Amino acid sequence: MSIVTIVLWATPYTSVRIQEEVTGAALWLLPLKILFLLVYYTITSALGEELGWRGYLLPKFADLGWGKAFLLSGTVHALFHFPLIFTGRYHSEGNPWIVIPMFVFSLLLIGVIFRYIRMTTQSVWPAAIMHAMHNIAMAFYREFTEVTSPAMSEYIGSESGIAAIILYGAIAVWFMTKMKRNNDAEQLMRA
Repeated sequence: MSIVTIVLWATPYTSVRIQEEVTGAALWLLPLKILFLLVYYTITSALGEELGWRGYLLPKFADLGWGKAFLLSGTVHALFHFPLIFTGRYHSEGNPWIVIPMFVFSLLLIGVIFRYIRMTTQSVWPAAIMHAMHNIAMAFYREFTEVTSPAMSEYIGSESGIAAIILYGAIAVWFMTKMKRNNDAEQLMRA
């Protein structure tokens, strides 16, 4: 997400915002804040989601084959976020007919990445840590970005914007190619 944030900062729709309280001593405390948030998000929301999506649901769909299992568990993961979206608490900027499909697609792509990590490590913890890092990157984006066009920011640089979709897509294709080349996806799904 940091790469996506840098891409978005290069557009006329956002700019870097350094808050006065994030200078001096507070700047030195920033790594501790990141570490605290990583532990907090990992233990709370990210671990809960990863236990559900990659720890429980993904193995349940293993008999369908890894492609269908990825697609189905990713779709359920996306649907889980819909109440937040429909109540305007999450991804509320921009046209919902554009934002929602982009959100679902980006979750499917990042889900491939998290699932690959979960499968290759045989643990949900690394996927939960990556999920938490993703959430922290989004929180820091909001904290350090001045947005002049919320809709364009959503379309280009949010976690489901076009820059994220391209980045997640490239990584997901690389992982899927690696799994197919090694022919290890089916064995990893069942482990």
